[in-house]
Amino acid sequence: MKTSPYKNERMGRLIEDVRKCYGIGVNELTEKFRQELGYFKGLSRQTFSRYIADGVVQYNYDKIAEFFGVKKTDLTLKELIDDDYDYEAVLYKVLTYRKSIDGELFIQEPEIMLQTKNRQSVVPLSTIIRYENELYYYGKKVAPSIRLIGAGSEYFPAKTIRVIPCPENSYILPRKIQVHREEILADIKNQAEEKKQIFFDGPNTRLIDYKVEIHDASEQKYLVLKLGPVGWFDFSVSSYYISHLLRAGNIQGLKEFIDVDEVADSKELSQNKLPNILCVTVTILTHDRHILYSKRSKIVSADGEMLSSSIAENMHQNKDYSLSNRPDDLPAPFRTAIRGISEECSPKIAQYVVENYHNLLFLGMDFDLSVLHPDILFLLMLPLNLQEFKTTCREFPGKDFIEGRIRSVALSDNQKIYDLLSKENWVPGGKASFIRAIEFLNPLPVKT
Repeated sequence: MKTSPYKNERMGRLIEDVRKCYGIGVNELTEKFRQELGYFKGLSRQTFSRYIADGVVQYNYDKIAEFFGVKKTDLTLKELIDDDYDYEAVLYKVLTYRKSIDGELFIQEPEIMLQTKNRQSVVPLSTIIRYENELYYYGKKVAPSIRLIGAGSEYFPAKTIRVIPCPENSYILPRKIQVHREEILADIKNQAEEKKQIFFDGPNTRLIDYKVEIHDASEQKYLVLKLGPVGWFDFSVSSYYISHLLRAGNIQGLKEFIDVDEVADSKELSQNKLPNILCVTVTILTHDRHILYSKRSKIVSADGEMLSSSIAENMHQNKDYSLSNRPDDLPAPFRTAIRGISEECSPKIAQYVVENYHNLLFLGMDFDLSVLHPDILFLLMLPLNLQEFKTTCREFPGKDFIEGRIRSVALSDNQKIYDLLSKENWVPGGKASFIRAIEFLNPLPVKT
């Protein structure tokens, strides 16, 4: 059995990935770096060694030794890469430089895309770099979702949310995707059956458009959501098709359906030809300041075995009355959040939220770059401590408790939160919900 030449196997995988993509003697990078020796003299040795380890910098060993002040025989590439440093951060550095060369949204190099085995779509690091100023951060950790609305201490009370239901505005797959619908659907069903996953054509809800309004001198923001119907099958077929464009780096093919630059620049979604299915996420905070997240079960058809917010629920046309006017009730997103809490946590906790809905805060919306659809981000602040929460969920479980397992981390433990957010198997929308909740609760910057 062949062993890895690297002590740090994860680091070794990175080196090989970068070499596959760029080669050992890629001229366009090598020559430009050679012309900028003065730039490297301004870097720390650690940073410089990382660039060398990436396979991006291809100086001869005499030049490298000169920089580090050692003899050629004292220095090997292996010695430069033994330090354990963040895989994602290294790729970020590689592609930050790569961006200055080709400026492409997606690079045709699937080896260096962040991937997880059960997620249909991926987010290339080049995409994260392109939209780095529009995303969610905890220190250096990033959720690859574009921030649409909501930041800092801002939230939208229920009375400021207005839903315009458009039940007649059904979603129609673009023609290019429609012609492959049955073939793709058959493949998805076969995969679900093999993995014993739940898969059916649920009556979901999509975001047709939204806008923010200000009505008076108080400058209170009001949010208007225009909602329409979409089936889970059509959403799944669309996601399947788009994921193949993302993996192939087919930029032009993607632009036929959505202009992500426009979403990032103007936060405009009405021109998106993809389903825009609306997912509601809820991050829970206990009274003793533990923030909760979940690991999704492998039996669910979307995001199995991934980390996400405490609750993640698609807006249901029937259960949530998302396409009906109910003037004496809470807005549809709140109803979805409460249903998710009831089904995935406990109906007893959901009943508390119904009676104290002011503790359920609408913190904003994001646009998930892995599946290209929006999410609503909620924070629920409970009067229960962590143990009381667990006891309630155990004694009064929700009917869909099997869809995921709730986990927790102390809000005060920056390092554990940072380590948690370093894991690669996060759903981007769930990660955005988690980070947005912390941002709201702890507005000071994180030093990690």
